[in-house]
Amino acid sequence: GVPTAGARLSLPVDPAAERAVAARLSAAGVPAGPRAVLFPTTTLRGKQWPIARWLELATRLAAAGSGAVVLQFAPQEADLAAVARRKAPGVYVLDGLPLSELSALVAGSTLIVSQDSLGIHLAAAHDVPCVALFGATDPARYHPWGVEHVVLRAEGLACSPCGGRTCRTPYYPWACIDGLDDETVFATSLAWLEG
Repeated sequence: GVPTAGARLSLPVDPAAERAVAARLSAAGVPAGPRAVLFPTTTLRGKQWPIARWLELATRLAAAGSGAVVLQFAPQEADLAAVARRKAPGVYVLDGLPLSELSALVAGSTLIVSQDSLGIHLAAAHDVPCVALFGATDPARYHPWGVEHVVLRAEGLACSPCGGRTCRTPYYPWACIDGLDDETVFATSLAWLEG
């Protein structure tokens, strides 16, 4: 293996993308100051914490008043973004950002909360602290490398990590991700947002 002790990732931010994100945030009414960006979707079911719980988390974080809370959705997730706009009061919703703007959004944020997906890896690339929710994938292998982070996962499951493509646990399918405790995710995210 390649030695990684003390190494850091670095991803430059495109100035045009930074300006575009500033305009999007302003148009959405996002205030200056601390900001948590939540990445509530991913491609594998074994990594996907239920969307209703993401909306509840975002709403509770926004109500705590420690910073702006932004839910970020991909261009093909416009239907989920619309649901979030209806069901997550006090939360700002952005969708359809190209990768360069997602990168700029993360770089200018205080905290990223994401399952094992793009969010935690952009956080690592921009040295932004993150709360990483892990289910079926192995946090020892896929954690946000080189950045201050906390991994939350359901402990004590003999079947996890498994890779997340199918669940072979008939008594509690997807317990690895669905078994994450809402209160722990909220309290941890709030503590990290408050710094």
